[in-house]
Amino acid sequence: MKGVGYAVYQCNETTPEENKSGQIARLAIFDINNPKATAKWVDISAAGDSSNGLTIGGKFVSAPMLHRIDDDTLRIFFTSRFTSDPGPAFRVFYKDYTISSGALSGPARSDPVEQAADLAFVAGQLLDPATRPEPLRAVDFADHLAVIGHSDGGITAAGFAANSCCADPRVGAVVVLAGALGRFSGGWFTTASPPLLVMHGTADETNPVSSSQGVYAASPGPKRFVLVEGGSHIGAFEDDASRPAVVTLVADFLRASIAGDAAANARLDADSNVPGVLLPG
Repeated sequence: MKGVGYAVYQCNETTPEENKSGQIARLAIFDINNPKATAKWVDISAAGDSSNGLTIGGKFVSAPMLHRIDDDTLRIFFTSRFTSDPGPAFRVFYKDYTISSGALSGPARSDPVEQAADLAFVAGQLLDPATRPEPLRAVDFADHLAVIGHSDGGITAAGFAANSCCADPRVGAVVVLAGALGRFSGGWFTTASPPLLVMHGTADETNPVSSSQGVYAASPGPKRFVLVEGGSHIGAFEDDASRPAVVTLVADFLRASIAGDAAANARLDADSNVPGVLLPG
């Protein structure tokens, strides 16, 4: 902004590998015309931080993301856990960085339940021609929408699709990637059971495969559970070795579930069983 660049990343002084003990979230600030010579760094959060009544637990923070609130405020989201959480649990937090003063506020917790309400608002804006953004008004929208989420986003997606507290009847399909059931106050799949695709990496170091098995088992509706062989929490869906097969499966699942594409539906069994990459759970 105004000739100044900002970037967030996860790091420590000993290893570039993600999700290792001691990693912190850091903000880089630099002149975009000469970043190397002008860069300075602000440490955003680390395990043990305590403010606003919240204490970051575990051994590291991870996955920082940067969002501009206004001309003087940047919001940095990151994941971590409370000390009382089970080992695989992850939560989303954020801190606000004030550009003019260099002050940090937080941490504040970002709740998947509140995110489900955000999804409902966005869905309403997109599906109503009167409020749909101008570039999208010529798009022919389906009567139902699909929702996809990864990790905490998978909890949000599942809640938005199938928790009795806030299941949205406009959801026609849900994809949960390395997610879980939790945090929502209602029952799961008691009032809505849209077609469900659950995927999880067999080498996930953050959420156990059992968390996705729980999502799959809870649904009485049409469903499919697929494992990504050797896939980590993030790499299962981003690595070059697995991404093409994951994209093909998800695309055919959505074509079949939302568009009623019979040919896509017929491909799902083969899409779900790719030697060395995907296998039915």
